[in-house]
Amino acid sequence: MQKVDFEILKGFFDSFEISDFSEELFNEFAARAHVGLLKKGEVLNKSGEPWMNVGVVVKGLVRVYYRKNGKEVTEGFVTEGGLFSALPNTISVESGSLLIEAEEDTTYYSMSYTDVEGMCCKFPLSFDYFYEKGLLATIKSLMLYTEILQLESADDKYEHFCNLYPTVVLRAPSIHIASCLGMTPETLSRVRSRVRRK
Repeated sequence: MQKVDFEILKGFFDSFEISDFSEELFNEFAARAHVGLLKKGEVLNKSGEPWMNVGVVVKGLVRVYYRKNGKEVTEGFVTEGGLFSALPNTISVESGSLLIEAEEDTTYYSMSYTDVEGMCCKFPLSFDYFYEKGLLATIKSLMLYTEILQLESADDKYEHFCNLYPTVVLRAPSIHIASCLGMTPETLSRVRSRVRRK
């Protein structure tokens, strides 16, 4: 059974420029957190029920999506160090739940919302700040996806997406990138051909 890695967790804090990372915080996190493994193509919440936890990708790539009118609609991707959840989004999710699928073999740490709140209360100057910055980064990412969808041309959408998420473009399947950008796979293929010729 895998355990929480001290250096990896510290690296997440360092990426948000949070220096107040202690052994006490690590031990508390390790005691509360679950280390999860997803195989490529595996859906975390297969039942379609909300996954009432917060996860952070340690290694790999996950896709957050929902089903609408019998089709899968990709809402975004999460790479190393990014937070993810599957709380219902009643505005856009017909079935009432977001789904999380591994696009690659993925390792993640997860924790219940109750434990997250407990960590935030116990470590207000470190974990609470880390969680807040992680949430802000996730919200910013979703806002950027929304901005991309509002661009007029398919070429502009794709080029903007490539600039903002260069690793996702190389790692995620085309069909899911197309869905995220609000276009068909055929349109994405034509766009990629035009972009390569520039």
